[in-house]
Amino acid sequence: MKKLMITIATIVLVAIMTTPVTAQMRMRGDYGRGHYDAADITKLSDLNLTIAQIKKLNALRDAHLLDIKPIRDQMYNKSIELKDLWLEQSPDHNKIEELQKELQTLWDKIFEKVTDYRLETMSILTAQQQTTLETYKARRGHSFGPDMQRRGGMRQPDY
Repeated sequence: MKKLMITIATIVLVAIMTTPVTAQMRMRGDYGRGHYDAADITKLSDLNLTIAQIKKLNALRDAHLLDIKPIRDQMYNKSIELKDLWLEQSPDHNKIEELQKELQTLWDKIFEKVTDYRLETMSILTAQQQTTLETYKARRGHSFGPDMQRRGGMRQPDY
């Protein structure tokens, strides 16, 4: 009975630890693909973007997505490794902590790149468009894209 309880506790712990990372990897929405992706604000008709702005924003978004893809791939691989470590008969505490720190470092890199992307995006928009975008984010609960809570998933951050 004790072995069964330990096994169940381990499985629950693994699920809790790996679900946020893998869920983010799978999230797909109209205006982004999770915390580390770039929102496609060109689909927001209220912004009244010019053709030149749309081209710049699309080029910037494509470059950003290419830039973060290797990091996203590393995050996915690390999350699989972490899952495997948790599923071992006797999980190695030090290896798990080390891998979690590596994942956090990758998240930090992603967020730095997202910040740069957001700042560059805002520099393309006019003051009025920036205000409209902020209003849209406020209406959507600080999220571009569909309300992830209603869809049963995790909410996205401010675009």
